[in-house]
Amino acid sequence: MTALTGVSRWFRPAEGPTPWHISPFIDFSAYHFSWLWVLIPLAFFGVRHPVDYVGMYLFIMTANFAHRHFTLPYVYMDREVFAQYPGRFIVAPVLMFAAFFASPWLWGTAVALRTVTPVDMAILGLAFVLATQAVVLGRRGYKVGAEWLMLGLAPLATLAIAEWQMSGGVAGVGAHGRWLWLVAASVLAFAMGAGARSSRDGQLVAPTPAWRWTPLVLALATTLAMLAVADATLGVWPTAKPFELKVLIRNAAFLAVLWNLWHIHMQKFGIMRLYNAKCMASGATDVPWWVDRLFVFAWLPFYLVWLGPANRDLLLEHGPTIASNTMPLIDGMQAVQPYILPPAIALIVGSAGLFLWHEWKNHRLRNVPRLSIAAGLTLLPMSFFVFHPAKVAMAYVFTHAVEYMVFVWAFNRKRYGQNLGHRPLLQRVLSQPALAYGGFLLLLFAVYFFGAYYGRYYFTEASGVKLAGVSARRWIFYWGIFQSMIHFYYDGFLWKMRLPIYREGISAENVVTAPASARP
Repeated sequence: MTALTGVSRWFRPAEGPTPWHISPFIDFSAYHFSWLWVLIPLAFFGVRHPVDYVGMYLFIMTANFAHRHFTLPYVYMDREVFAQYPGRFIVAPVLMFAAFFASPWLWGTAVALRTVTPVDMAILGLAFVLATQAVVLGRRGYKVGAEWLMLGLAPLATLAIAEWQMSGGVAGVGAHGRWLWLVAASVLAFAMGAGARSSRDGQLVAPTPAWRWTPLVLALATTLAMLAVADATLGVWPTAKPFELKVLIRNAAFLAVLWNLWHIHMQKFGIMRLYNAKCMASGATDVPWWVDRLFVFAWLPFYLVWLGPANRDLLLEHGPTIASNTMPLIDGMQAVQPYILPPAIALIVGSAGLFLWHEWKNHRLRNVPRLSIAAGLTLLPMSFFVFHPAKVAMAYVFTHAVEYMVFVWAFNRKRYGQNLGHRPLLQRVLSQPALAYGGFLLLLFAVYFFGAYYGRYYFTEASGVKLAGVSARRWIFYWGIFQSMIHFYYDGFLWKMRLPIYREGISAENVVTAPASARP
C-alpha cells in the first residue's frame, strides 16, 4: 500500500510544498520530454515531409494552432485580468483583426511607389508609434490627461477638415498637408507621453518624468530633419516599379516564424525560472537569471549558422511564401559559417558547464526538476543530428504547445479553484473542466483541421470551402500569422513569474485547497 501511495504521487497534482510545478509525471511528460511523444512515432515513418506521416503532421499542427488561443478566455472572461491592461487588450487585437481582414486585399493589390513620398512613410511610422504608446499607456496605473489629448487631437481634426475641403470633398493628402499631418502626429505622440499620469491605489500622483520621453522627442526631431532633406531632394520615391502589398503579408509571416524561435525558448526559460522560484521559496539560493537564459538560448547561434544552411533546399521547398526573406539570411549565414560555428559550439558547451556549476553550488545536483528540464533542453536539439530535421522541428512545435496548454490548465486550476470575489465568467465555465477544455479543444481542432486541410490532405477530390471568395485554407493562413502575433504579444507581458499573481502559492501549495467540485 505504501508503494502504491508513493507511485501515485508521481501522477496526481501535489497539494503541499514541492519542487515540482504540478507533479513529477506531469512535469516530465508535459514540460521536460513531451517532444518524445511525437518524435519516437515519427522515427518509424519515411522522410518525405509530410507525405509519409500526414496523420501525425495534421495532429501536431492542429495542436499548435489550438494552444495559441488558450490565453484568450483568461483575458476576456475575467474582468479583473482585463482591467490590468485594458489598452493592451483592445488596441493590439483591433490592429491585428484589421490586418487579418485586410489580408486578401493586400495579397492581390499593387501600388505605384511614385505616389508615396518619404513623408508618407514617416506618417505610417508615427502611426505605429501612436499605437504603441496607446498600448503601453493602457496598463493599470497610467492615465493620459484629457487636456493633453485635446491638444493633440485638435490640430488633427482641423487638418482633417482642411484636407477634405482641398481635395474637393474626398479625403486626401495635399503636398503641404503631408507635412501638417506629420507635425500633428508628432504633437499627439508627445502629448500622450507628456500627459501620462501614474496612479497608486486609484489616486493620481506625479506625472511621468519628462526625461523618459526625451528619446522620443529627439527621434521625432531627427526624423523631421532627415525627411526635410529627402523631400527636398527626392520629392517622391525614386522608382516607378509597382509595389505588391503581399510583401507586407510575407514579411509578417517571416516575422512570426522568426519570433517563434525566441518565443519557444522564452517559454522554456520561464519554466526553469518557475522551478528556481519554488526552490527559493524553500530557502535555497537563487540561481542568477542570466545563467538559465544563457543555457536555454545557447543553441540559437548554432541553429542559424549550421541548421539553416544545411537544410536550405528543405526550407525553400516547404516555405515558399517567405523564401525571399529566408534565403538571403541563410546564404549570409553560410558565408560566415566557418568563422561563427566554432564559437557557437563553444557557447553551447560553456553555458552547459556554467549551468551545472551553479546547480552544484546551490543544490549539489539534487534539484531533479531543474536537471530534468535541462536534460530535455539538451537532448531535443541534439536530435537534429539523429533524426530528419523536419521531424525534430515538429517535435519542437508540439512540446511548446503542450507546455503552454498544461501550464495554463495548472494556473487556471489554482486561480479558479478558490472563491474569487468578482466571480468571473471563466470560473463558472471551468466548474465543469472536462466539458470546458474538451469543448474548447474540439472546436479549435475542428476549425483548423477542416479549414486548413480539407481538400488538401484528406478528401483531396473536394474543392474546399470558400468564404467571401477566399479559400478557408487561405483565411487560416492569414489568421495564423496575426493571431500568432497577438499570442506573442500577450505572452510578452502577461505570463511573468515576477508578477505577484503568478508567484502566489509557490511557497505553500501548488493547488489551493477547495472542494473537489469547485476545482477547475
